[in-house]
Amino acid sequence: MARADISQPQWWTLNHVDASAEGLTRAEVCARLDAFLGELGPDAMGHAVDSLLYRGRLTVDGVGRLTLTDAGREAKERTKELVAQLRSEIHEGITDEEYAAALTVVQRMIRNVGGTATPR
Repeated sequence: MARADISQPQWWTLNHVDASAEGLTRAEVCARLDAFLGELGPDAMGHAVDSLLYRGRLTVDGVGRLTLTDAGREAKERTKELVAQLRSEIHEGITDEEYAAALTVVQRMIRNVGGTATPR
């Protein structure tokens, strides 16, 4: 994602804010995405929102609702294209079943050594 000048938490933020018809507040973004943070820590989503606001990819209205700007929609589309391209490269010759099995095994290995990995 660095190729698109965007971090994982920023990507998550753009997607979730864009998917909400009325936008989301900072607290709603954090509540939705804190579960994905893992080692990033609880401040990561706040930093993502601040960075996107600073860079003009999000805007906030008078009641604190965040929405994407044109620059935000453009960044989201560029990143979406990059993610699709990378996913295609990574998954070349690997079936969805093989991919799911590999993730299951890696998650089990993480849990075996005391880490946290949520099965999907």
